[in-house]
Amino acid sequence: MAGEGTSSSAPLIRGNKNISAKNQHVDLADGFKRKRKSTTTDDLLAQLVDIGRQKLEIDRAYLERDIASKPTLYTLKECLVHLLSYSNLSDDCTLGATEALKDEQNRIIFMTLKEDMRIPWIERQAIIYDCARRDPHTPQK
Repeated sequence: MAGEGTSSSAPLIRGNKNISAKNQHVDLADGFKRKRKSTTTDDLLAQLVDIGRQKLEIDRAYLERDIASKPTLYTLKECLVHLLSYSNLSDDCTLGATEALKDEQNRIIFMTLKEDMRIPWIERQAIIYDCARRDPHTPQK
């Protein structure tokens, strides 16, 4: 029977050489021709690809916006380089500020402060550190 061995339910046409744009056919290996499915499927697939590309562009824009809105994260090493650049600090001030800079929020504060505000902040951290060291109720790290 003609058409046996094909898995498509599309009707098979033998020897149709006049292929119109409306009824396009695809050659099969056994010499039969099968009606090509409507180009609607191709159009829908192209639309899905376009939608996927648009979604990707939107996601990239959101990601860039999120990255731009997050504060800069400073490493402990970066902060210590700035801290140690103040040569006139006492050892207690240096130790207190070093302890405070272990915390990410304190690193952001320290690096964001203007130069003239850093020394008072460092001195304040030294006082907090000294008080915590002397208080027997403060848990030691």
